[in-house]
Amino acid sequence: MYYELYIDQFFLEHLLTDGLLLALTALLCRSRLRAGRLLAGSAAGAAVMTFLICTGCVVLWPLSLTAAGVAAFWRRGEPCPWEKLLALLFVTCCFGGVLGALTELFGLPVLWMAAGAGCALRYGIAWLYRKRKRAADTALVTIWWGERQVQAEGLIDTGNHLREPLTGHPVSILSRDTAEELLGAGWEARKGFFLIPYHTIGRKQGWMRAVAVDRMAVTLPRGGDGQEALEISAPILAISEGALSETEHYRMILHPMHVEDAGCSRGSDKRQIFRKDRRDQDGS
Repeated sequence: MYYELYIDQFFLEHLLTDGLLLALTALLCRSRLRAGRLLAGSAAGAAVMTFLICTGCVVLWPLSLTAAGVAAFWRRGEPCPWEKLLALLFVTCCFGGVLGALTELFGLPVLWMAAGAGCALRYGIAWLYRKRKRAADTALVTIWWGERQVQAEGLIDTGNHLREPLTGHPVSILSRDTAEELLGAGWEARKGFFLIPYHTIGRKQGWMRAVAVDRMAVTLPRGGDGQEALEISAPILAISEGALSETEHYRMILHPMHVEDAGCSRGSDKRQIFRKDRRDQDGS
């Protein structure tokens, strides 16, 4: 059996495909890849693959990936980027699987299928990073007030700079429904409250009711399957009148100072600050 092979077309297809694979690998590894490096890696991989196909040594196709990865990611004076080469192999295998599936389903030209497979992997990697980032930006919060206790998913918002104006203590924001679940109906008359000033886009000045609850535990995910918990005495929580999340994925917005010492060792200065907050409030 004989096949007609157009070297220029074969080289061009692999030049574009290798460029797509290298760009996806850089995205997966969160590495910056300049256009010159991308072009050099694509050309190297396409040239080696064209040579292998002409000599009948197609089984040595990993050499073309190695050439592309080294030309794109290796810099003089640095060790060989083995992690990125393995990531390139992983992306290539995923790309081949998606490309094969699309070819079976639609049977369009190779370049169209390659573009479709690249877009699928691109959005898949972006979705994975968004999911990991959302997990890293949320925490499980348990709040106690008297004999009552509630748990809520909290969003860690570095843009939350709310503070109680007299003491300067950080203020996290609780949804209205969660506050009523914790404090009960008519809690304002029983416990009392104080006002926290705030401003948002479109509104120069506003006020939120706030209350100091007994304590709050923040559980953060860490590396692997581990978790780390931080307990805060007498935190100040402002009650939002509107919804905090359109999808109701979280019911609380955490102040950064309520979570930033979760990675510190026990007995740290920040933990002592929160203890001091409790003493200050007990004495006020």
